[in-house]
Amino acid sequence: MNKRQLGRSGLEVSALGFGCMGLSYGYGPGVDRTAGIQMIRNAFERGVSFFDTAEAYGALNEEMVGEALAPVRDQVVIATKFGFRNGNVSEGLDSRPERTSSKPPSSACAPTASTCSTSTVSTPMCRWRKLPAR
Repeated sequence: MNKRQLGRSGLEVSALGFGCMGLSYGYGPGVDRTAGIQMIRNAFERGVSFFDTAEAYGALNEEMVGEALAPVRDQVVIATKFGFRNGNVSEGLDSRPERTSSKPPSSACAPTASTCSTSTVSTPMCRWRKLPAR
């Protein structure tokens, strides 16, 4: 698998990433926990080292990511997206600085890190919208 540097972060990731949304959200019924964990592990075994999840995909999604990658956590990059109020898309955006602070522990990423059973999220990404001019 080809590798790439992720932006200016210094992180090296596989050229092909694994988006975890479809495991539990967005494309109809999700897969069961065992199948999701196996899919993630199969991707890693085939050279994928970049895995993307989000608070909006639900706790099960992040739990599958965490359990699947726990044995190889030091060899992968986990990215997460945050910025919805209470992690719920239907409640709208909440990317205020006090919620999305990048200073540890970030209240926005702490739930993902905890649910993924990891001490850190490699690449947090904030969903935001430009506010109208006053």
